[in-house]
Amino acid sequence: MEAQAQWDRAEHRHASCLRQGRRSLLPRLQQLCARYWLGQTIEADYQQLHAQCQRRHSRRALALLELCYGQLLISRGQIDGLPHLREGFALARELLGATDYFIVHRRHQLLALLPDAQPPGKAQTLEQLLTTAGVIARMQQGWPRRGPYQHDPNDTYG
Repeated sequence: MEAQAQWDRAEHRHASCLRQGRRSLLPRLQQLCARYWLGQTIEADYQQLHAQCQRRHSRRALALLELCYGQLLISRGQIDGLPHLREGFALARELLGATDYFIVHRRHQLLALLPDAQPPGKAQTLEQLLTTAGVIARMQQGWPRRGPYQHDPNDTYG
């Protein structure tokens, strides 16, 4: 229901951009997301947008596309989204401020820890994915080792 409403809004924005002769990357990205949430195949849309971004030599547009597409795939546990996130991050590096750079870098480090879901699972929000990845990261660290415990019989608190 919500995905259909997003599709309708994106379709309206895209048509409006075309009537005004403006570029329409953001409505196209919204359409891509809506189609994905509606359970439709988006590979052809991604390929078409990728070709358009390369023809325009727009590093920013290509970075947005790669980050968006990668995150869509990751949201359902498809680890083949990681190369897209890496490519988008590499393209966006120069466009990000220092704080945003480290936020995105840390997110991608965490997302890389997620296991591949075969078949793709139920979609999760970025927050849910980062929480799951954070738990995996903590589990991979293991328990801290304690040194040998030496009990002092005179210590009644200890």
